[in-house]
Amino acid sequence: QAPPRPVDLEELEAEQLRRALEASAAEAEAEAERAKQAKREAERREHEERRARERALQREWNATQRQAHARQEVERADTARRERELQRASATAAAVALSGLDLGFGPPGSDFDDAE
Repeated sequence: QAPPRPVDLEELEAEQLRRALEASAAEAEAEAERAKQAKREAERREHEERRARERALQREWNATQRQAHARQEVERADTARRERELQRASATAAAVALSGLDLGFGPPGSDFDDAE
């Protein structure tokens, strides 16, 4: 059986330093990966929030357009109703005016012919 080899302190310190550096490098790599993941998550949240704001703006725009369309329809109906009322009033005024006039025309011998 070979006698135990003497412990080389420099070799032991070098091994411990190598292990500490490996652990430090692994921790740094893990931290970098966590930072990348956190950045991706923040970007994803920002994208989702932006899309939510865009959807809300689109809904607001659509509602505004529907309201404007409804107002235009009401205005068109009001305008058409006023035009019909004016036409009726005009026709009534014309009929009243004509009923009081002696126009002097009509077939001979009729009640409309005043030439007799």
